[in-house]
Amino acid sequence: MPTYDPAGIEVVAASTVSPNGSVLAGRNGLSLLSLAASSPSGFDALDRNWEIYEKVSAEHGHVADRARWRLVNPMFLAETQAEAERAVSRRIQAMAAYANRQNGRYPEWGQTPRGVIDHWRDDSLGEFGRAVIGTPDQAIAQIERLIEKTGGFGTLLILHVDMANWEDTKRSYELFAAEVVPHFRGRNRNRQASLQFAEDHREQLIGRLVRALAKAHTDYYGESAGTGV
Repeated sequence: MPTYDPAGIEVVAASTVSPNGSVLAGRNGLSLLSLAASSPSGFDALDRNWEIYEKVSAEHGHVADRARWRLVNPMFLAETQAEAERAVSRRIQAMAAYANRQNGRYPEWGQTPRGVIDHWRDDSLGEFGRAVIGTPDQAIAQIERLIEKTGGFGTLLILHVDMANWEDTKRSYELFAAEVVPHFRGRNRNRQASLQFAEDHREQLIGRLVRALAKAHTDYYGESAGTGV
């Protein structure tokens, strides 16, 4: 496969809350990157900024393609929420101190790992939005929330923050690949449908199996086989 796209290099314009990024992307036929998609204000602006992007794109002879729309969300996953919090608790305060030092601020919530976790999860990780620090199910719920708000987009980008050690970080991405991605690609639908059918018809399926095994046993051993006579 070629290591380049014959159509050229894709260029993306970042958008947060204001319509400036959408206008720039639409005017120049660029793709759209919603950097603050999970922040409260950025989330509220998603559908509005897409409408602006569509309008400006059409005015300049470009097509606004949702498949080229990227949304960014910070995420760190583990098997349980408690395990995710344990994994990030050692480093997350240092990361918050670094970010806050850049801004010259030392907020009260940044004094403890618990405070940083709660703030990043419930308020925001700066301009990058609320972080999912929890389970694959919580990641799925957040992505479904983004889909409902936007009406559909092309790609979710995980904003990587160095919250945990390498092994826990790898496990976070493994869980995303193994449980979150298949959910949205529908890879488990046939298996889930098969399991549901088996559950709904268990009396018919298992009952017939048990009766068939009993009949085969009786036909081969005779009626006294079960008594040992």
